[in-house]
Amino acid sequence: MGKPSYTEACPLRTLLLPLAKRFTSYEAMQIKLVEDTIEETLRSLPDLDFDGPIDRELFKIMHRIALQELGITKGNRPRTPDMARRFR
Repeated sequence: MGKPSYTEACPLRTLLLPLAKRFTSYEAMQIKLVEDTIEETLRSLPDLDFDGPIDRELFKIMHRIALQELGITKGNRPRTPDMARRFR
């Protein structure tokens, strides 16, 4: 019997991996984003106040982590849609 796929053993990874693919095409970075999102969610769990669907809330956490990983801060985020496309 072969080794299970990365997402096969964990439904949360199955949910998060397609979201991570929106940020990068590099598999290693996708996995890092997924794992960092899970870790941040678990660390913040007592303080989280989910006011929407869980997948949307998890995406918000992943988005924040991705921006941190890319070194993008409020001061240097793209301001126009054309510039924003460069980061996809």
